[in-house]
Parts: sequence; structure tokens; C-alpha cells
Amino acid sequence: MICSTQKKAFSFLTAQVLRISFVLLSVLPAIAAEDAEPNLLLKAKARKAFAEQLNNPSAKMNTGLSYWIELTRDGKSFRSNNKYKFKTGDMIRFHVLANTDGFMYIVMKKGTSGAQNLLFPSEDTGVDNELKAGHDYAIPSKTALEFDAKPGTEDIALIFSRTRLNAKEYFDSKLLTCYVSSRQDGAKDLVPTRMQLSWDDPDPVIIPQDMLKTGAPQVVSFSGATNVKFNVDQSGTELKATVLKDKSSVYVVNEKPDSILAVEVALQHE
Repeated sequence: MICSTQKKAFSFLTAQVLRISFVLLSVLPAIAAEDAEPNLLLKAKARKAFAEQLNNPSAKMNTGLSYWIELTRDGKSFRSNNKYKFKTGDMIRFHVLANTDGFMYIVMKKGTSGAQNLLFPSEDTGVDNELKAGHDYAIPSKTALEFDAKPGTEDIALIFSRTRLNAKEYFDSKLLTCYVSSRQDGAKDLVPTRMQLSWDDPDPVIIPQDMLKTGAPQVVSFSGATNVKFNVDQSGTELKATVLKDKSSVYVVNEKPDSILAVEVALQHE
């Protein structure tokens, strides 16, 4: 079972939506069709579609969401995704980045307790669920989600919409949903027609403490080989850029821009 906790083991678990000062996105470089493996082409397609909408905000091309998981374990913070297995006592938050403005919801679809529940937004986990395109948000914003002593698979739905929703109405709905399994080979992933999925190496890497400070990240552009973080200095006038290595990001795109984007994420708790 996974539950929210008020435990604040680190100073970056704030009551406000965090805008972590690094950007999580990359697009694979162009690959000649005759030289490319099919799975690499599929991965490139999802990330490319995500980037195209983000870099063209005036056009309605698709609705996309990128996420990775901030894992707190044994006093250290890591970035990973749900292809990694979790254990009792782990605390997690989702870092989400949308390619258009909208509203974010987290729903417990199926847990070891069997109960469905709206995890975010709520009074306990944070009420501000508005996302601006190109910004990284750590959610829930007030708490972390903690794995209790009951192992099993927790299915959590990430729901993103350009307009506000009553998320409880979608507990049992038939939304077009992409299912991201915990299998590292992707064999159990389910990607409907009109949706695209890609994910990166799930092995956790430690998050340096100097990257856990709040800032003002903004995705400005994409290149095939690098990821760039942008952070405004204290004067608020100078925009500094640093090249970073992408890690653990999952990208999901709904090709119908006015549709609700639903992603069901399987968390394996051992």
C-alpha cells in the first residue's frame, strides 16, 4: 500500500509546488531509417512529438506529459522511474513536466488495500495542481507518498487536462489510457492507438544537493544530444544555462490535443 506522509526528511519537501532547477527532456538525434533499430525509432517519435508541441505553444498539436520519480531511500535522494522496484519505507514524488498549460491529478486506481483514492490535489497533499508548460513540478507538493509494509503492485493514474476536471468522475471511466508497466523490457506496456510512449534507463542515480534548490526552469529548445537547464539568478535578470544528462524520464503523448491525457503507472513494491 502507498500512502501520503508528512515526514520531511529533506528541506526540499516544501508546502509549495517545487520548480526544480533542471530540465528533464531530450530528443534522440536523427537516425537513418536503414541503420535504426525499430525500438529506437519508437522512442524518438514520442519525445519528438512532445518537444514539437512544447516548442510551438500557439499551435494545438498534441497533449504530452513527461515524468520521473524522486525516490528517497536510506537518507539519500535519487531519480528513477517506475521500471525500478520499490521497497517498504521508500518515499516518492512524481516530477511532471507538461508540453502545454493544464491541470494535474494523481489517482490511486488499484493498491494493495484495494481502495481507490484521489491522492492529489487534496488538503493533505497540496491543492495547487495548475501546471505551466515547460516547468518541472514535484507532486504531491506538500508531502511524499510512502510505501508501507504491504508488498504488491500499486497502480496510480496520472491525469492531465488542459482544463480543470473533477478527477473523482474518472475513477472508473473509460479514458484512453496508456499503461506503463514495471517490466524493464516493456513487454507489458500498453499503448493505445493515437498515443505514444517512451522511457529511459530506470536505474536510480543520486540527485546532487545543489540541484534540489528551487528555481525558475524553462524549456527553451531541444537538441539531439544535450539537455539544458535554465535558472534565473538572484537579480532575476540573468538566465544561466548548464548542460545535463537526461535520466529516467518517461514521455507519454496523446495525439488528440483536446483529449484528457491518462497514464496508468504500475509501481512494484517488493
